[in-house]
Formats: sequence, structure tokens, C-alpha cells
Amino acid sequence: MLRSIGVFITFLFSVSIQAQRTLTKEEAVQLAIGNQRNLQAANLSVQQQQQLVKGSSALDNPQITAEASPYEPLLVGVQQNLSLPSVYRNRKALQTERIRLAQLQFQGSQLELTRDVRLNYLQLQYFFERVRIIRYQDSIYQAIKESSKRFFEAGQINKLEELFATTQADRIRNDLERALADLRGEEQVFRFYTDLKDSIVVEPIETYQFIPVTDTLVSNVQQQILQQQISISQRQLQLERSELLPQVSAGVLFPTTKDYKRAVGYQLGVSIPIWGRQNRSRIAAAQSSVDIARAEQDLELQRLNAQYRQTLSAYQRELQSLSYFNNTALPQARAIIDVSQRLFQGGELNYIESLRNLQTAFEIFTDHLEAHRAYNETVIQLNFLKGTL
Repeated sequence: MLRSIGVFITFLFSVSIQAQRTLTKEEAVQLAIGNQRNLQAANLSVQQQQQLVKGSSALDNPQITAEASPYEPLLVGVQQNLSLPSVYRNRKALQTERIRLAQLQFQGSQLELTRDVRLNYLQLQYFFERVRIIRYQDSIYQAIKESSKRFFEAGQINKLEELFATTQADRIRNDLERALADLRGEEQVFRFYTDLKDSIVVEPIETYQFIPVTDTLVSNVQQQILQQQISISQRQLQLERSELLPQVSAGVLFPTTKDYKRAVGYQLGVSIPIWGRQNRSRIAAAQSSVDIARAEQDLELQRLNAQYRQTLSAYQRELQSLSYFNNTALPQARAIIDVSQRLFQGGELNYIESLRNLQTAFEIFTDHLEAHRAYNETVIQLNFLKGTL
């Protein structure tokens, strides 16, 4: 029964699913981005800020007044308040900065979606490979289970060997059912992101590439968002200062009767910012907003650098582990199977010892797959922190 193990190991990682189109991780990301539901709120936020541009520099609504006197007929007036041109420029500039912030937040949402889809795709790669390994392991163990029963009934092995083979085969069958359930659950998450209705087939798991950098601020969207918050606070400060300048009001009065002999009246006024304490408090509050935005950016930068160093350390750890499996553990696992096969065929190993050796080899294959997934996860997270997904 163990004669086919060597052929199985050679064939294990080359089996592919036929008659189904393989979906790449780039295609998965594009499907998720194209799924309007995922980024609808962020896109509407950009539209909302763009819709406010025209109103940001618009004039105040005119005021309608009525003036009554016992000696004169009713006069109706229209009055318009006007700020200096710098106020309207600053209002429009502030709204432009808010549009830029919404666009950056949209990019941030898109980047987070890309990261989540890549992690989900990696999970699918992992579970597909895990199911494939356990399914072949299950086929071998079930065959060993059946042969052990026959050998026990023929008196060629004892009851302990037969029970051990049965127990191990049943355990692997349970592992297969659990792995299939995990795969189905991960597929549901993938369908949520991509709105894909067809059957899902992903590429075989590969080793992702990562190029370390020393400056994580260059492309990180969160840092750009915080920098934009500073720009908005600075524009708000400029607007507060310009709004303290005098305002002009102009109006005109119309008589309500044709018998009124006086000409049409006009009004002209200027507002004077005489409440110094109130005005200075508004400027001080706006300046504090700038300081707060800068403090938040500095704190987030320190947090980002700490998180980047932590993830980089995990990347180096997983890279070393993956190298160990590729260079040492996997060759040892194949050697364990080959030696165990020869000794079993020569009668030097019983069923229990052979199954234990086989289990050790399969555990190495599974641990290698786990290390591969953990390594790729750190690469995805590092690229996310860099803003280069």
C-alpha cells in the first residue's frame, strides 16, 4: 500500500483543477473595486464635497426690510451684505482642500479594500492547497485502513495495528471535512467582495516579493490624509482672519405708493470688528486646530514606523522559517517517506511505525504551507503600510 507514496509526493503539488478558469489576485482586486457596493460611501463623500464648491463662495442671501412711519407711506427695502474678496477666495480654497481630503479618504478606502481582498485571496490559496494535501492524505489513509482490516482478519497483523490505522484514517477524514468547511466559508467572503457568482479557482500559492524601504511616509495614504487635515486647518485659520475684516452692506428702499414724492432711498454700511476678545478667541481656536492636526500626524507617524518595524521583524522571521522548510524540512519529509517505504516493504516496520512516519511527513508539508501563508501575509501588510499595494 505504501508503494504509491513516492509517486504521490511527486504528483502532490502539480495537480490542477480542470475545465475552470483560474482567477488571478489582480483580477480579484479589480472585481472588488468594480463592485460599487464596496466603495460607494467613499465615492459619495467625494461627490458631496464637490457639490459644495459653488456654495462655498456664494453671496449671503439678501434681506427684505419694511420701514413704516405715521407720517410717511410704507417703504420696502432690499439689503445685501458683502464680504471682502479675500473671504470668498479663502472659502473656496477651504472647500477645495476638503475635496482633496475626501479624495484621499477614497484612496485610503480603496487601499484597505485591496489589502482585504489580497488577504482573502491568499486565504483561498491556502485552503485550496490544504484541502488538496489532506484529500490525498485521506485517500492513502483510507486505503491503509481497508488493507489493515483485511490483514487483521487474515491474522497477519495484531488488533492494535488495525485500530491505530483505523483511528488515524478517521482523524484525517475529519480534518478533510473541516478544511472543506473552512474553504467554503472563505469563498463566501470572497463572493461578498467580488460579487462573483461563478465557481472560484485561484492560482497556486506563490512566494510574494517585498523590497524594504527606510521611509514609510512617502506613499502612506494615512499620512497624506493627516497632512491634508493640517492644510484644511491652515485654510480655516486664514478664513477666520479674513472674516474679521470689515464687511460692507448695501441696500435700496422703495416706496409702496405712487403719490410718494421722495426719490428712492439707498443704504450703505460697514461692519467694524470691535469685539477684540471674541475675535481673538476665534483666531486662537483656529490656530489650535492647526496644532492639533500636526500633533496627530506626528503621533500617527511614530505609530506607523513602530508598526512597520514590527511587521518587518515578522517578515524576516517568516522568511527564515520559509527558507528552512524549502531547504531542509521538505527534503527531510520526502526522505522520511522513501526510507519508511523501503523499511515497511522489507518487513522492518509495522503499520504503527509506518503511519507515524507518514504523519510526520504530512505535518511537515502542512507546516510549510502555514509558513508560506504567514510569510505572504507579512508582505501584504508591509506593502499596505507603504501604500504600494
